[in-house]
Amino acid sequence: MLLRPYQQKDLDRIINTFVTKDKILFEACVSYGKTYLACAFIEKCVEWGKNVIFCVNRESLVMQALNDFKSIAPHVSVLKSGYKKLFNVDKQVQLVMLHSFNANKQSLKDFDANVIIIDECHLYHGGSMINGLLKQFPDAKVLGISGTCIDEKGYLLSGYDEYLTTITMKELIANETLAKPIYYASENNYNLDNIKLRGNEFDYDDLSKLVLDVGQVSKIVEEWKKHALNKKTIVFATSIKHANKIQAEYKKQGFNAYLLHSDINDKDRQQLLQDFRVGKKTILINVAMLVEGFSDTEVECVLFACPTRILRKFIQSAGRGLRRSSTKTECIFLDCCGVFALHGLPDDLRYYSAKPVKNNEPLFVICPECGAVNSIDNNACEICGYSLAIVIEHGASKPQPKKALERLVLVKSMQ
Repeated sequence: MLLRPYQQKDLDRIINTFVTKDKILFEACVSYGKTYLACAFIEKCVEWGKNVIFCVNRESLVMQALNDFKSIAPHVSVLKSGYKKLFNVDKQVQLVMLHSFNANKQSLKDFDANVIIIDECHLYHGGSMINGLLKQFPDAKVLGISGTCIDEKGYLLSGYDEYLTTITMKELIANETLAKPIYYASENNYNLDNIKLRGNEFDYDDLSKLVLDVGQVSKIVEEWKKHALNKKTIVFATSIKHANKIQAEYKKQGFNAYLLHSDINDKDRQQLLQDFRVGKKTILINVAMLVEGFSDTEVECVLFACPTRILRKFIQSAGRGLRRSSTKTECIFLDCCGVFALHGLPDDLRYYSAKPVKNNEPLFVICPECGAVNSIDNNACEICGYSLAIVIEHGASKPQPKKALERLVLVKSMQ
């Protein structure tokens, strides 16, 4: 398999890192070729006689993976409802739809997984289904892949031993892999200072009062006419009611816009997306439907009308317009809700950190075999190799808070 130079470099880094680490978090932005890289890594695993699970969460990704995995097709089995004929537990590579595994865990009871690759790992990080998969194969190496390796608060996803990054969005724009972004922000953006929060996001009811204002809705279409007139456009709206109002304003000003939200049935949704792809419909107003998983290289404008506090949601949404084609080299990003002020620009360089540890959270565990002090993240004692995962799970050695371990380390250093 022929890789780009930076992909080959990343493949080598992943392989070398797995020599000393068990769980790797790998971040690469839109159009990097994450599935292609995964396939190259799986090829190596097949050569080495290793068994691999490649886990996805959407049917479209199953199709994409099957297409990208042509070079290893004879070794690939599919675990997904409706694909029974493609399932064979004796094959080295199991392409697994997470929901299907959750409903059919016994299907892989005789499969000895050496490596688990989790595509778009941020989507179900920490959830019961992915935890169930990892628990069934506790000795497998884990590679989590995502374009946004952060949680809803902006911290790195936990549970990994190593975080690897690669070529940046800015670099892919510079080498013309991605479309050149052109940014505009409305001068009349929302004032979000007084909007309440619910969890990590803006309170829906509070936000609705602001975005549904007739004056604000009309400004959205005016800004679009000013900067992106007749451009193929995806609009991100806050709610169905908000989307309806934006559609009505487009119609009032002489433009046909179409709605995509949870009340649209699957058949009509697929037809609408197909019409949008081929250019029969050019303005698509969506409500949380196209944040990720949708690819159309001809999108010329992404219009943000839905304020969000969640950085990864903003970056993923912007990705809908960054893909480049032979006929599209630029994309307009139009901020009509203040997200640029909240998060910066999609291609800004960002450095993520792990979630800060609270003083009362356990940091270390004492090995009951040799008494060595180990980090709570260690699977095995660094001194004698005793399994600390078993120790912690069964409470044989209680994880120690920071202050208690500081005293213990001091005592051991004086011995």
